[in-house]
Amino acid sequence: MRCRLLLLTLAGTLASCAPAPAPPDCTLDDDCPGAERCVEGACRLPMSDAGSDARTPPPPDAGLDAGPDAPDLTAPILRRPFNGEATGSIHGSVVTAEPALTPRFAWDAVVGAERYEIQLSSECVTPGFSACAFEAAEVSETVTEPRFRPGILPVDTTPPVGRRYYWRVRACASECSAWSVVRYVDVGRQPTDFDGDGYGDMLVGAYLAGGGAMRAGRAHVFAGSPTGPGAMSQILPPVAEVEGRFGLAIAALGDIDADGFADAAISTYQLDVDGEANVGEVYVFHGSASGLGGAPSATIACPVIEAGANFGRSLAPLGDVNGDGFADLIVGAHTLDGGGNNLGRAFVYHGGASGVGLTPAATLRGPDEQDNPQFGFPVAGAGDVDGDGFMDVLVGERAWDGTETNEGRTHLFAGGRTGVSERPARTFVDPSPAESAELSWGLAGLGDVNGDDFADLAVGARRGAGQGRVLIFHGGPSGPATTPSLEIPHPEGQPDSEMGFSV
Repeated sequence: MRCRLLLLTLAGTLASCAPAPAPPDCTLDDDCPGAERCVEGACRLPMSDAGSDARTPPPPDAGLDAGPDAPDLTAPILRRPFNGEATGSIHGSVVTAEPALTPRFAWDAVVGAERYEIQLSSECVTPGFSACAFEAAEVSETVTEPRFRPGILPVDTTPPVGRRYYWRVRACASECSAWSVVRYVDVGRQPTDFDGDGYGDMLVGAYLAGGGAMRAGRAHVFAGSPTGPGAMSQILPPVAEVEGRFGLAIAALGDIDADGFADAAISTYQLDVDGEANVGEVYVFHGSASGLGGAPSATIACPVIEAGANFGRSLAPLGDVNGDGFADLIVGAHTLDGGGNNLGRAFVYHGGASGVGLTPAATLRGPDEQDNPQFGFPVAGAGDVDGDGFMDVLVGERAWDGTETNEGRTHLFAGGRTGVSERPARTFVDPSPAESAELSWGLAGLGDVNGDDFADLAVGARRGAGQGRVLIFHGGPSGPATTPSLEIPHPEGQPDSEMGFSV
C-alpha cells in the first residue's frame, strides 16, 4: 500500500513518503535554452512574448533624459501594485485606512544598479498614460532597494473618493537606465464601490424572484456605510421574461470607463432572442454618485444567435487585460454549439472611456474541440500570474473528456498589449483524474497568497477523489506550472461533499 502524508501549513507544504522525485531539469534560468525560463524545476517558455510591456520598456530617451551615454542598465520590471489594483477604502482606523493610502511599490532588482528613482503622478491621463512625461510628479524619490512605500498620498474625499496614481522607475549607477513602462494604481478605491463614497457596496442576485414575470429574476444593491450594508435599491430585468433568470450571474467589474466609480454586469442568460430560446444577454450598469442606475448603460448581445447558447450563464471581471487603464470583462456561453454539440465559447469585452465595447475583443474556445465539452463554464479573472502588467484569464471546460468521462480541465489565457491571446498559455488537468470530477467547476484568481508579487490560482474539482478538492497553482515570472503547487482535499475526507464546488 502506498503511504502518503499530507502536511497543510500556511506556506502550503505538501510532503509524501513516496520515493524521492527525480532531480529537476533546471534550477536557474541559465540552465534553459533560448527564451525558456526555469519554472518549478522545468524549462518553460514565458506565457506571452507578444505584447508584454514588462520586458519592453520605452527607449532611453522616453520621458526624462536618461543621459547621453546611458550605461547597460536595463529598465526595472515593475511588480506591485498590480496594474490597476485598487488599494482599499480611505475610511476606517489607522490600521485599515493608512495602508490604502501608502501602497507598497516593488520591482525587480537590476544588476549593476546602485540606486533607483521612482516617480508618482496623478496628472497623467487615461487613455494615453504610457507617454506621460511626469512633469508634475507628486512624488520623486531615490532609494537603494527595489521597493518603496510613500507617505500618505493625497486623495479626493468627495465622490469618487480616492485618486488614480501613475508610476515608473529607473535604475541608476553612474548614469541611469531608460524609465520603466508606466503603470497605474487606484489609491483609496474599491472595485465594489458603485457610488464612490469610499465604502464597498453589495450586489445580490435573486434569479428566481418575480421581476415582472414568473422567475424573471431581479437584483438588489445594498449601499455600504460606516455600520455595514445599508439602504437597498432594486434592479429589475430590462426584459421581463418567464424563467429569464436575471441575476443568477452577476459581477462587480471594477472601473470599466475610468471615471472613478465601480461598474457592474448582470445577465439574463435564458432570455429568448429573435425567436430562439435561451440565447441570453448581458447588461452593464455604470456606477455614479447615486449608485448603479436602474436602467443598463449598455446591452451586450450574444455574438451568435443560437438557441440554448446560455450566453451570460457565467461572467466575470478581468481587471485590465490590455493595460489601457480600463477594466475588462468576460462572458461565457458554455452550451453554444459553435458547429458541434455544446462546444462553448467565451467572449472578452474591453472597457473604454465611453463604457464597454459591444463587439468581442477576443473569442476564446477550447484548443481541441470534442463532443459536449462545455467550454466557457465557469470563467474568472486570473490576475497577473506572470507579472507582465496585464491581467490574465481563466476559462473552464467542465465536461471535457480526458482519460475519464467529464474529467474537466481549465485553460489560462494570457493578457497582452493587444488584449487576450486566443490560444491558451496553459491547460490544467487533474493529476489524479476521476470520472465526473469536473475540474474547473470552481475557479478563482486568488491574488498573491505567498507574497512573491505574482498572482496565484485556485481550481476546484468538485467530485475529485470522490469528495472533491482544490488545486492551487502559484504564479511566477513565466506563469504557473501545469503541476499544482498544492492539493487541498476535504479536511475530514467526507465522501460526496463536492469540495471545490465554489472557490
